Amino acid sequence: MTAHKKLTNKSTSNRVLQKQYTDLKIALHSKNKEISQLNLLYHYCKKAFLEFDVKRRKNKILILFKFMKKSGV
Repeated sequence: MTAHKKLTNKSTSNRVLQKQYTDLKIALHSKNKEISQLNLLYHYCKKAFLEFDVKRRKNKILILFKFMKKSGV
């Protein structure tokens, strides 16, 4: 009976570890996606002579834009 209980505990802990691993993979994927979107935004703003600032507030990302002066004009 104790051997069965140990196996049950081990499989339960394996399931918990699997879920944590899956959650971590999802979090990393979404973070990478967020970073790649910010990189795309940065390159767009460079072309359009825009300056932007990224702030986080209450689980929201705020992006503030302003025009930059063209150099040499």
